[in-house]
Amino acid sequence: MKKILISNIGNRNLKIDGKFISKIFDSDENSSFREQTRLIAEQLKAGTLVSKPEPVIINEVIEKEKDQLEKVYLISSDMPDKLRNDQDTVFEGEILCHILKEIYPDIIFENIPFSASVFVHDELFPSYRNFLLKIKKQESGKHIIYCDAGGTSQQKFAAKISLEYLFEPHQFTVYYVAQEQKGQSKVIRGESYEYRKIIDLEHAIQAIHSAAYPLAKNLLIANGYQPSGIECGLLEFIELRSRFLIKETRKKADALIREKQCTPSVINYLKNISFGKFEGWEKLLTPTDFFQLSEILAIVQWKYSVGVVEQSVHFFSMFIENYIHCVLKNQFQYDFGTQYEDAYSNFLTDYSNGRFTFPDYIDPNKRGLPPLIELTSQIKHSKNIQICDCFKKINSRNACKNVGIDTLRNNYAHKGLGVKAQSLKDRGFLDEIEKCFVLFNMDFRRNYYEEMHLEITEMLRK
Repeated sequence: MKKILISNIGNRNLKIDGKFISKIFDSDENSSFREQTRLIAEQLKAGTLVSKPEPVIINEVIEKEKDQLEKVYLISSDMPDKLRNDQDTVFEGEILCHILKEIYPDIIFENIPFSASVFVHDELFPSYRNFLLKIKKQESGKHIIYCDAGGTSQQKFAAKISLEYLFEPHQFTVYYVAQEQKGQSKVIRGESYEYRKIIDLEHAIQAIHSAAYPLAKNLLIANGYQPSGIECGLLEFIELRSRFLIKETRKKADALIREKQCTPSVINYLKNISFGKFEGWEKLLTPTDFFQLSEILAIVQWKYSVGVVEQSVHFFSMFIENYIHCVLKNQFQYDFGTQYEDAYSNFLTDYSNGRFTFPDYIDPNKRGLPPLIELTSQIKHSKNIQICDCFKKINSRNACKNVGIDTLRNNYAHKGLGVKAQSLKDRGFLDEIEKCFVLFNMDFRRNYYEEMHLEITEMLRK
């Protein structure tokens, strides 16, 4: 495979008669590196240079890769006069290209001057990015060798970061200059993704906190984490859990529990240890029912906390339906969850036989939540009466008259209309939602998913 070399150059990549230029001209206060290299470049072109110029560091990298090396780009500085440009390397780049071409005649050398300030990251990043994008297009398929031979720390950082994010690890090789004793330097091969690993890890952590679980997983895998490892497994677990995919979540949790490392949230999930407290609900719900209902409430709080109010409303509507289905199945054996038609038919038969009585504004024949809320509210249990009272207050047909939380949910599901957090507060819906949390011994201000996120991110940062 053909290769190209890209290297920053600095004041110590060129010697004249065995000495660095900065040392030769230290005694002349009127001289500068830029000016002296300009004079040397002119003499070199004219054939009048009596001194001997020689490359430093760069030639060592070329020597290591010369069999497949096709082209060398030397990135030099050529800042405008308004900046302090006395140390610019633009003419040094011309000199190095000239003398290196004599040593390696089969290799193409090109000096690439940047006008950006060598001390300002915000100026350097666009310069390196644009240059590397051009290289990516023009030199497609060729392996890149990057040499950290010279330049300011800002130049080196901008070049390396840009390289790491524009190319995959297998597409480039890095050489660093290691300082040894007595001012000597040694070229060593380095890590391709040293900065990106750190930055991408933080990006992955931010993605986790934002619930962008697939993005977080992809970032981790790109930076060496195993797809089958504990970290990616935990991300899969929490994503499945957040989508209320019960069977898939339990299956994933069961697989994770066999790993050497696990988190309390996974263990608690498998043991059906809920976010709420079951005391007081024993006569109405099974422990499994309570656990799953608590799961939905945790999602309601989390969606609301991150500003996705529409989904919070959707999941709370789902909580209402699931609560009613569980209670009616446990108390009256009406299985509205899996056999809705049969359950409703049985209910209507019981209603016509006088088992239940409804207020005039509720028509039992008009199917939907309102008659089921009314039916559930007739179960004489303190917590149940309180929670059904909350359901009634926020349902459009039971109490709210035209606009209820079910209206907001339907507008979102069927019309694509969003929901503002303020509208929940103004209509009093949020107060009723919070009461439901209290009845389940849960705190609406506690972010249960953020706690699970922290379990994963703490593991990643260790």
